Amino acid sequence: IIQVLNGMIEIRAGGNQEALGTVVLYNASGMQIASSLVQGPYTKLNTRSLSNGIYVLRVGNSVSKIMLEN
Repeated sequence: IIQVLNGMIEIRAGGNQEALGTVVLYNASGMQIASSLVQGPYTKLNTRSLSNGIYVLRVGNSVSKIMLEN
């Protein structure tokens, strides 16, 4: 489950509550902006310093497009 609120991206595992694994944020050009290994079922990414636009978020093997409007 992914929510974008107030300059933050909140990421939660589904009902199984397993670790999220590797979380990577890319800009529209494909450049890696942030990366972390998340051992738990929840994390937040601070996006306040990023420009508005479309980003790609990879969580484990799942990929999602994210629209940032800070």
